[in-house]
Amino acid sequence: MRYLSFFMSGLFLLLFLVQCAKKGDIVGKVGDEVVTQEEYEKVLKNQFQKNDLSEISLEDKKKTLNELLEFRLKIIKAKQLGYEKDPELISEIKAKEDNMVAQKLYEEMIVDKVVPENVLRTYFEIRGYDIKGVAVLIGFNNAQYVKAKRSKEEAEKLASEVVQQLKDGADAEEIAVKYSDDPTAKTRKGVLDPYRAGMFDIAVDKALMNAGENSVVGPVVTNKAIFIVKVNEKRKKAGYADFDQEKERLKKELFQRNYRNEGNKKYLEITEELKKQLGWEIFDDGVLQFVKAVKAWKKGPNPQDNQFSEDQRAVKLARIDGEEFSVGQFIDQFRGRFHKFYQRYQDTTQVKKALENQINYYAWIITARKKGLEKNPDIVKEIKRLTEHKLAELLEKHQVREKVSFTEDELQAYYQANKEKYIDPRKIQIWEIAVKDEALAKRITRMAKRNKAKFEDLAKKYTEKKGRKSRGGYLGYQTDRSALGEKMKRAFDAGPIKIIGPMQYGIFYYILKTGDYKPRRQKPLSEVRSLVEAAVKRDHGNKIRKAMMDELHQKYPFWINEKLLEKMS
Repeated sequence: MRYLSFFMSGLFLLLFLVQCAKKGDIVGKVGDEVVTQEEYEKVLKNQFQKNDLSEISLEDKKKTLNELLEFRLKIIKAKQLGYEKDPELISEIKAKEDNMVAQKLYEEMIVDKVVPENVLRTYFEIRGYDIKGVAVLIGFNNAQYVKAKRSKEEAEKLASEVVQQLKDGADAEEIAVKYSDDPTAKTRKGVLDPYRAGMFDIAVDKALMNAGENSVVGPVVTNKAIFIVKVNEKRKKAGYADFDQEKERLKKELFQRNYRNEGNKKYLEITEELKKQLGWEIFDDGVLQFVKAVKAWKKGPNPQDNQFSEDQRAVKLARIDGEEFSVGQFIDQFRGRFHKFYQRYQDTTQVKKALENQINYYAWIITARKKGLEKNPDIVKEIKRLTEHKLAELLEKHQVREKVSFTEDELQAYYQANKEKYIDPRKIQIWEIAVKDEALAKRITRMAKRNKAKFEDLAKKYTEKKGRKSRGGYLGYQTDRSALGEKMKRAFDAGPIKIIGPMQYGIFYYILKTGDYKPRRQKPLSEVRSLVEAAVKRDHGNKIRKAMMDELHQKYPFWINEKLLEKMS
């Protein structure tokens, strides 16, 4: 019977894996943890920066899959040890989920409403082109983006003249330098290489959407400025993503660039509506008690967050939707850093302001959860991912780092075996003068050799390298690995207190002065103790981690869907 039970469970597992393989859902499995094809493909694309997975070798695919399964092994161990119940993990994940559901509600109630679908499509379509050209921005006195000392009417007249000159064949870059009020026009000559949708204004995007190569777009009159663009190239991008794939990302980007003010206005209006629906209140007595407690607490020798009493932490500060918010919750949201920010909370006005901001945030969280937004598939996936990474961090902390220990003898032994890692290389002080004229370089060399003490004065007067004059050409102590390269070999060969040069490298002739010389030196353990301790801890940690993972490998073998991997290749 026992054998039959074992056989049936094995058969069930086999059938499960075969079915999953047919569906193409499961790429790998260890214990009860699986790596789905969707997750695996996403990791591959991010890791190798390739959309075509066939371009990634089978060897690289297997390596990545093994890394994912190794990670899953850690999750198995972390769950076995009960780290899912860790209070800090629960609190951190809850806070992250709160933020995500509030953000999702914000997107649904504000972003989705204020960014029109037709604008999104225009924005997407223009992103599908590589556009190169030259921009001329004409400002006026009330412009939001580019201001100039002229009226809007005068600006429109000037813009029309500029457009005509461009249509008549004038050089666009010269026109930009002459007429554009863009602060960068003098140096960049108005060049757009490439133009990015959303760079200027939606009206400009729309105009460029309908423009052809070698055409002149504008004048496009907006509140920001008047825009003129000479289109030099306009080519469709190969393999550009489809609208549904890019829609959400583009919507957020467009919102941030063009609809932020409208969004902020709606946020304030909706927040007040939500608070009114939920009901809220700030408790004046509680706020006063909290301020008094903070003033008394700060008088201690070393105030820490955990020094507030249970009675003080239990004081109620506010309420929303029937849920009360305590002093303890207020302090805990600083995650152990309240003692660094407490100064601003010694005044009831400031505390009430902070509480109202917190209530505003809670209004969005509570409303979002009432709508069930925590069940949104994207949020569920992200919370799962974050939870798993936190579990892996807890495993590393408790099962590896906290178990590392070593003796003084081990520390000494490591240092003796790795002394070459702790060498202070030879070094020498260097001053430098760089000029482009050979005759001048020779003259400076003669002056420097006559009076080495005046080398810094000569450097301040003659050196042509930016940033070197003020320092008198001083480059500090340099080693064999210095960026000075071959010049350092000459310096070490010459020795201390010498003038070397002139020697030509690139467009400059160099004269060097050497100063104090420090020979190669073995650093004693006392000087590098912290580095040696870190290395010993790292080595011990690697051994502990390997032993743990080897044991897990023995208990939980990997299953890999070889056929699916080959198909993906």
